[in-house]
Amino acid sequence: MIIYDVPLVPDPDADQAMGPRDVSKILDQDIRGSRLLVSQVALEPVDKDGVRCAVIRLRCSFQPSKNARFTYAILSLDFVDPADSMIIDLQPGVVLASNPLEFTLGRLWELGLSAPSTGTALTASTNSEKRHVSYPCLMHGTGEGSCIATWVFEEHSVSKDGIGRQTDLAIVVRPVGKLRVRVTAQAELKRTGLPGVIDAVRSLMPSPDFTTEIVFDIPEQTSFERLRECFRMPTDP
Repeated sequence: MIIYDVPLVPDPDADQAMGPRDVSKILDQDIRGSRLLVSQVALEPVDKDGVRCAVIRLRCSFQPSKNARFTYAILSLDFVDPADSMIIDLQPGVVLASNPLEFTLGRLWELGLSAPSTGTALTASTNSEKRHVSYPCLMHGTGEGSCIATWVFEEHSVSKDGIGRQTDLAIVVRPVGKLRVRVTAQAELKRTGLPGVIDAVRSLMPSPDFTTEIVFDIPEQTSFERLRECFRMPTDP
């Protein structure tokens, strides 16, 4: 279910600060079609260390305009209401390669992300859910112990194929009930020039004509089937 669908438009502050550099600015008409979509995959209440929390599974998509790619982006979710909202855990934390990773939900409702070949992933059991997922870019997520979850996306310097069109995110947050969240984002769009022609870039932001807030309504009762859905990947049956 799509809960946030906003066009990305030029960031006026970035445009003003853009000085002489080895790239040119992408024209306004070549930006049209760039969007940020956030989909709600699953919400589920859980008890963690005696505290009622919520597991929130999201899917984020930075969609570039034609013949362009996003090379860098930041997405932040600020849990503004209730005022005592706190992020207990989030994933992905750090992704340094595009190899398949294991996304896990442990028996104590901790989130995990690790490379299967390293043997560091949580052991699968009746109390653990494990799914494989690939991330197409470098990522860094922060926010534990605060009310703001932030992810930074960067394309690989060698492949230079953008940050990908779809990324799975997960958060454990307290309390449950209705959680009001403010969304902020920045992204850098790039068009590669022909041989001998310099590249063009533009810094984008969500259109101010659209709402910046979303609401998560966490159900009161835990459902095992909904909990499994929290970590069901798009390729799962």
